[in-house]
Amino acid sequence: MQPYPKLVSGMSALTIICFGQLISLLGTQLTQFALAIWVWQTSGSATAFGLIAACTFAPMVLVSPFAGALVDRWSRKTVLLLSDLAAGLSTLLLLLLYTTDQLAIWHLCMTGVLAGTAQAFQWPTYAAVVSTIVTKEQYGRANGMVSLAEGAAGAIAPLLAATLLGLVGIQGIMLIDITTFLAALLTLSIVHIPRIHHIPGDDATPHSFWRDSVYGFRFIIRHPRCGGLFTLYCFLSFRLQEEVERMF
Repeated sequence: MQPYPKLVSGMSALTIICFGQLISLLGTQLTQFALAIWVWQTSGSATAFGLIAACTFAPMVLVSPFAGALVDRWSRKTVLLLSDLAAGLSTLLLLLLYTTDQLAIWHLCMTGVLAGTAQAFQWPTYAAVVSTIVTKEQYGRANGMVSLAEGAAGAIAPLLAATLLGLVGIQGIMLIDITTFLAALLTLSIVHIPRIHHIPGDDATPHSFWRDSVYGFRFIIRHPRCGGLFTLYCFLSFRLQEEVERMF
């Protein structure tokens, strides 16, 4: 007898999750593009872009080392649901502020902190889910699906946002974003993500938590090639962010 017979599992579950991730990412990037236009029209300042970006990325950098260890101790499905819910609520708050003509730069900074924290938990959880719900033989295909969802959202969003901005405006784009979050929550609610069973008491100790949190850093130190790849990735990420800011 299989657990949760009414929920989708295996590769089918991953396909549904990737679809939800695709539309959720697309909605998020639509809103980011629209709000970037608003920031430029409102302030015309590159400093404002940098401040908002810092408020978004700082929580990701600070929380990520501990998020992975916490995700291993919590229900991964719950983490994904809460992450999407937090991101959706932040967009809803921005929509209310925008429609009442009260939106300010500092509001974007505050919601950026919330969104960055949610992403710090969301991405390692998605990565862990792949190895949880599919077999080893399907890892390659599964990782390809996840990468395709992320890449497709990034490729489609700018062109689609520019088109929608002239048709429905910033308010309409944020409404679309909220709808995509609801769709992502729906896709997560119909799939089965198994819980990981740990040795009783072992994962509850502070020692094991800190050990797991610094494991990634130790691995990079022990494998210099990984450290070089990590440094290159960070450099390219910062350079890409600079180029995006110059566009506005």
